[in-house]
Amino acid sequence: MEHTIEAYITNLGKYTEGELIGEWVEFPISSEQFQDVLKRIGIGQEYEEIFITDYDAEIRGLTRALGEHENIEGLNYLAYRLAELEPDELSKMEAILRAEIDLREPESVKGLINLSYNLDCYEVLPGVQNEADYGEYLVESMELPEVPKINGVSIFSYLDTEEIGKDAAINEIGEFTNAGYVYDNQGKYTEKWNGRTDSIPDECKLNGKIPKQISKQEEQLLDQAMKEMQLDMSMVKGPVMEP
Repeated sequence: MEHTIEAYITNLGKYTEGELIGEWVEFPISSEQFQDVLKRIGIGQEYEEIFITDYDAEIRGLTRALGEHENIEGLNYLAYRLAELEPDELSKMEAILRAEIDLREPESVKGLINLSYNLDCYEVLPGVQNEADYGEYLVESMELPEVPKINGVSIFSYLDTEEIGKDAAINEIGEFTNAGYVYDNQGKYTEKWNGRTDSIPDECKLNGKIPKQISKQEEQLLDQAMKEMQLDMSMVKGPVMEP
């Protein structure tokens, strides 16, 4: 099954006029399909700017990492990249995103793309749900030629596996999740995409006119202006009476 990302693309000019005109767009998308979307939401000569108001995705935890100012072609690149991953890789990526651990890069479309190329930097241990489980896993993973015994009982039986797992998880800054124990193994991390549009693979690029996207600073100014407009309207108590 193809793992897609959906984003609600909004006409900024219409939004500032008090009208929400937009459309859910499924990525990956072709250049022709994207240009058709722009026409349907009124992007052309009069209205030239867009912004993203919402996301949806099959991979849980992914939309939390995406913001309103993500690069449109970057989103297309991410969707293409997810489609290339094997089912077990997608499951691992979802487990990493759902765990409350510090990722190597800030959460963004750039960070997600680079994460997809660096899944080996993280470990996900299915079935390991707590400190005791992890302690048992570590003990059982010890490579010993012969397990010492005391009175015929394995020395492992005397170990406090919960304390062992707790100490290890603290040192690794790991997280226990429904998918298992997740932690950063400190492996070599490689930046595959630098965040620049000109370095996006050709098959992921959207040819044709790409509308300007509102920046974070512009959005803050817009929000302030909209609040002031609402305040001005609230000061009107009722219809103006003719003298």
